[in-house]
Amino acid sequence: MDRKHILELLGEKKVQDYSFTVVFFVVFSFFVYFAIRPNLITAFSLQRELQEVKLKNREYEEQILQIVNYQSTIEQYRDKFFLLDEAIPHTPQLAKVIDDVKRSADESGTVLDVLSTEEIDFKEKKDEKLASIKINMTTRSPLSQVELLLRTLMNQRRIKTIDAVSINAEETEGGQYTIMLDIQGYYL
Repeated sequence: MDRKHILELLGEKKVQDYSFTVVFFVVFSFFVYFAIRPNLITAFSLQRELQEVKLKNREYEEQILQIVNYQSTIEQYRDKFFLLDEAIPHTPQLAKVIDDVKRSADESGTVLDVLSTEEIDFKEKKDEKLASIKINMTTRSPLSQVELLLRTLMNQRRIKTIDAVSINAEETEGGQYTIMLDIQGYYL
């Protein structure tokens, strides 16, 4: 093929149309790859980030609503916060616990034989947030009064648990039984 023949072919309308179309697609491909593609990638990543931000926003709104609920509950019970300090004080207040146990025994009509506590180290730094003092109590009374004693102990403001109750099966004089209680009082 010679040069003249090629120039004649290029002059034909059909060849010009095909050449224009091929050049257009090549240029358009480069344009799509280098201009439109980065914009599309940016648009999709921004859309994904928008969805993530909306999700985070919903989570934060739920947390804010929870905090508002906590605040309203705190406001509702603000006048009763002193009960928390009475239920679990910051110090052992051993004398108060012993006095509560003695008062419960007096109110229920039980006779206290022994009332002792385990040793408490007031200087010791505790790892736990909630500490306890243990009181061992031995009493004599009829079983009906033991139930009243337990109910009286549990109805006091200071939180106490009864870890063990031991009732001697042998009835002593006057229908009384020997009862041993292990009581825990708590403090912060």
